[in-house]
Amino acid sequence: MPSCFGFGLRCVVRGNMERLNPDAGLKVGNTNMKINLAQVNNQARQLREQADALRGAQSSMLSYQHNLNNHWKGVEMTPANRNMDEQRNRFAAIAADLESISNDIIREAEAIRREEEMAEARAAAANN
Repeated sequence: MPSCFGFGLRCVVRGNMERLNPDAGLKVGNTNMKINLAQVNNQARQLREQADALRGAQSSMLSYQHNLNNHWKGVEMTPANRNMDEQRNRFAAIAADLESISNDIIREAEAIRREEEMAEARAAAANN
């Protein structure tokens, strides 16, 4: 993961998303393309890891916020707390979205694979 100052979401996500290959879930054969479930599951796992990284950043931010509140009693803390709360809420929402996308990817890949298997069975039956 790249080193980043603060809680930059782009930095947290960019660090691991660069490793994703958008074409990795497809295997190009002679004339047909089959979905590679192992590769798709790996990419879905990477999305879940990104969600976990965001939750970790959210937790760290909460710790820093508590620390600030314990040591700094200025009037600036009201808007600072509000901004940190909003950022933590964004992290939570994005993490939930990543988890949902990960689940959708797996579900759709499995549906595609089932369709491929049915098409293969129909082709085999037609050849017999």
